[in-house]
Amino acid sequence: MLRAAELLAARAKTRKMLSVAVAKLYGRAGQHEDQELEWLETAMDVHDPNVPYVGILPNFDHLHAQPRFRRLLERLKLPS
Repeated sequence: MLRAAELLAARAKTRKMLSVAVAKLYGRAGQHEDQELEWLETAMDVHDPNVPYVGILPNFDHLHAQPRFRRLLERLKLPS
């Protein structure tokens, strides 16, 4: 999963709309929360159409206790 995340991340540098997908792959790879959060923040900045769902996607349940993720949800005006 980590390799898949890295490959998609390389593509996403030119197509930022893949940012939430990259974050999901880093999450599935495990132990890469910083990269997940970085890509979620990028997703918000580039208006990825999947951003409004990050608060309810089970892929990110493990991030709900992270202050950085909670700030992201606050910036998006989504319930945490």
